[in-house]
Amino acid sequence: HPSLIPSFCGKGYYGLRVHEEALAYGVKVTGATVHFVNEVCDGGQIIAQKADITALLTGSDILAIGAISALREHGIRVPEDISVTGFDSFPFSEFFTPPLTTLEYPYRQMGRIATGQLIKQITDSRYPVKNYVLPLKMLERKSTCNPDSNH
Repeated sequence: HPSLIPSFCGKGYYGLRVHEEALAYGVKVTGATVHFVNEVCDGGQIIAQKADITALLTGSDILAIGAISALREHGIRVPEDISVTGFDSFPFSEFFTPPLTTLEYPYRQMGRIATGQLIKQITDSRYPVKNYVLPLKMLERKSTCNPDSNH
């Protein structure tokens, strides 16, 4: 799943290998969905589903908003029945109902580093490309809660 990729990736990591490495590391599987593949990522008709999960982390805020809408259509309440977290801090996610918990990229820091790297590479073609790991910021709102709390 795309949410595994930031933690379990690298050269040669794609497809099933990402999942195998996550399991080998000790990540526990608490639910599974099997669906047909179509032109929309994870959009095919669901064939089988086992879900004893308490939280959903999506690859973007837009996907989280879509997931919350689909959950509502099936009578599943957010966050009472399941917590939902987005990823990328879409500007209007705080105005969605419930306001979406999300992980925010450090956009300004990314821009400063990228600009600095570009300038250094323009002035010195031998300047090595560097990789950076930057911290994400969690913006905790109302789409998540403690699974043990009483609502």
